[in-house]
Amino acid sequence: MDERFYNLGQWTYKQFGATIFDMKLIGNNIYLLGIPNDDVKFTNTINAKDPIKPLSVFLLSVTKNCIFNNVQKIGNNLQTITNGKIINYTDLKIGIVVSIPNLLYNLDFDPSINEVIIRTNSANGVIAKVTYDLQGNFINAKTIIEQNAILIKNYSVEIDKNENLYLTGTFGGTLDYDPDINNNKSLISKSYDIFIAKYKTDGGFDFVKQIGDSKNEIAKDIKIISNKCFIVGGFGFAEQSTYDTGSTVDFDIDPITIFNLVHSKDLLNPQGFVLKLNLCPTTQFVNAGIDKTICNGQSVTLKATGATSYSWNNSITNNVAFSPNSSKTYTVTGTDINGCQNTDNVIVTVNTLPTINAGADQTICNGQSVTLNATGATSYSWNNSINNNVAFSPTLTKKYTVTGTDANGCQDSDTVHVTVNPTSSSQNTKTSNNNYVWNNQTYTQSGVYTQILKNKYGCDSTVTLNLTITSVNTTGIKEILVSKIKIYPNP
Repeated sequence: MDERFYNLGQWTYKQFGATIFDMKLIGNNIYLLGIPNDDVKFTNTINAKDPIKPLSVFLLSVTKNCIFNNVQKIGNNLQTITNGKIINYTDLKIGIVVSIPNLLYNLDFDPSINEVIIRTNSANGVIAKVTYDLQGNFINAKTIIEQNAILIKNYSVEIDKNENLYLTGTFGGTLDYDPDINNNKSLISKSYDIFIAKYKTDGGFDFVKQIGDSKNEIAKDIKIISNKCFIVGGFGFAEQSTYDTGSTVDFDIDPITIFNLVHSKDLLNPQGFVLKLNLCPTTQFVNAGIDKTICNGQSVTLKATGATSYSWNNSITNNVAFSPNSSKTYTVTGTDINGCQNTDNVIVTVNTLPTINAGADQTICNGQSVTLNATGATSYSWNNSINNNVAFSPTLTKKYTVTGTDANGCQDSDTVHVTVNPTSSSQNTKTSNNNYVWNNQTYTQSGVYTQILKNKYGCDSTVTLNLTITSVNTTGIKEILVSKIKIYPNP
């Protein structure tokens, strides 16, 4: 709009005419973006800058009390814009979105000695996003839309809490919303349709949507509240300043679904609309991870991705291990930086443990072999370096533990006790006349004899006998005894 400033405190050197494209209150300061119609100095102090010439672009900052802060001239003289909007950032910076009209205008957006030029590569110009600090010092600039069509002046801008830029307006013909090399994001309108485009903090393209049909829709303003976008505008405009009554407009940005508004036939004016759009992604952006299988008693960690915060059911915490005792489906709700929510599921299967039987306890004698044969699984691992169902000869009493693994990879253990009883040995030395009887066996000759008996454990007891046999002459004794015997008659 065309504004005349006549008595705005002490910051104007003279009254001047200007086209003011936008004005924003940021903190305690007011920012104005426009082009003067006359040569103008914004302060008469000794540090006053050179006059800003007509059609040059200025970004002016004053206090709420109209005390001059600073002013920056954008581009050289006669380098102008046809529209502009101020972006109210939250981290001590300010942005502008400007329309550069055609190939004749290449604007230097850096007011310092450096040149940062946005060049128009299209006969109908470009739209650029430029960022400054609150003192007017240049930060960055980027072309965001290349106009192969006519983009009318009533576009509007808004940022979300993450400083993503949203731009809406009305276009006719073809517009490339991502002019980076090899990234053609064009929309085509046969008359005048509404577009909504989103650009990332660095100016990079995110998405663009087209709203309406061939009935001349106009978007006037855009606001972002939480994760909802509100666009205000009108529809039913005709090209010859008449009104297209009875028109039907589809306001659903989804090309499949339809949400129509019908212009009333008995009205002579275009009708307004308020369009509410959900800015949350329509595609799945939360990933609960792959399904998991564990064995009973093991822990599992569920880690969802794709959002900034997560809430799981069943009282579990994202990326924190827990030990379920049964199979369940777990649902996670993820919330992104815009407050949008999405859910996903993961199944945790809990397999039971195998029942391992190491067998009955066993008792053997030292030197004997024993075979341990576990059951209940598909494979077995014993301690003490033994193998399942393979005989071995232990020398000491021990407890043996077997770990069995089933087809699911689950494991459990059992133990068996193997008692090894000792064998024994002893030696006896004997001397005997003529013969010797030992354990029901009669020995008549001297020698070393061995018998294997059973000890108290039932194990072999080896006894060695060192035997000496002596011979005695009994014939002479008999003769002597007989010669001394006298026989007397009875008295």
